[in-house]
Amino acid sequence: MTSYRQVHNAICPREGCRLLFMAALVAFAGCWLEKRNAMDFTTLTYSVGGFPETTQILTIKANGQARYVSHTNEHFLDRPEIGVYETILDRNAFRSLKDIFDQGPLAQLPDHTGKIPKGIATKMITVVTPTAEIVKKVSHADPIDPRLQKILDHLDGLALEIMKYPRAVLQVEIASPELSPPGNLLVNFKLSNVGSEELWFRSPQDIVRLKDGWVRIEIWPAVPEPGSMWSEQKVFVEPTSVEPVSVAGVQSGNVIFLLRPKETMQFKLKGLFNGKSGSKYVARVDYGNVQDKIENKAPIVGEVWTKTTEFAFP
Repeated sequence: MTSYRQVHNAICPREGCRLLFMAALVAFAGCWLEKRNAMDFTTLTYSVGGFPETTQILTIKANGQARYVSHTNEHFLDRPEIGVYETILDRNAFRSLKDIFDQGPLAQLPDHTGKIPKGIATKMITVVTPTAEIVKKVSHADPIDPRLQKILDHLDGLALEIMKYPRAVLQVEIASPELSPPGNLLVNFKLSNVGSEELWFRSPQDIVRLKDGWVRIEIWPAVPEPGSMWSEQKVFVEPTSVEPVSVAGVQSGNVIFLLRPKETMQFKLKGLFNGKSGSKYVARVDYGNVQDKIENKAPIVGEVWTKTTEFAFP
């Protein structure tokens, strides 16, 4: 007759193996779910900036829809434009995005939440999954974890790729300034819609008149003067008058203008600048609008610098 001990000894090894297998399966499932939650997001948002008027916002949906809203070209001065860009990420771009997040659980990466001083530009990643929301904030006031920095670099690169698809984008440029004695400065300032949809922009005239934004001509020596800092050499010329040269599309009381795709409008900015005779200077225009609603219209909000141009003082 088989004893209870014999039966127990015969069954337990197999039962032990089964329990070990189940424990390993549970552990594997937990890791798999953690990894799955990291990559299977419903919405990913990446914002950069310190003020609402100049914050850059990149939004990516689970279906690959990507939208980049630019309110400043401060970090992309070779691209003198702001506005809305949209596209659908191709398979490779979307795969690379998921791969960068799969290299480590985002929730466990250290960030600067609760440690960022007021008034400092902040970078924030928000990942929304079917089961959670992960938020990471950093600034350059403290060292950034290399793994998190790698994600930030990837998102910065992705934003540049999306900027190849302008939707409603305002581009600005200037011609070489003209000077006439005694220090009268004239700058031709052009604003163009380089996107695929129409846009509204606020007139430089209205900004100069109300002084609740800024339109200024920045000038500094082409060859830095020895013994002084670059910031000390820069001169800000406030326009004494702003005159439209050509009117495109629709205008509303000289306050806001409509630009259809590929349309351009030009203004003459006049100011006073007394430089050194025979010296060469560099100039650019800084255009900034902070009003997001005018006459039931939504003009582009933000700050945009033109590319620089060189001129000589007679």
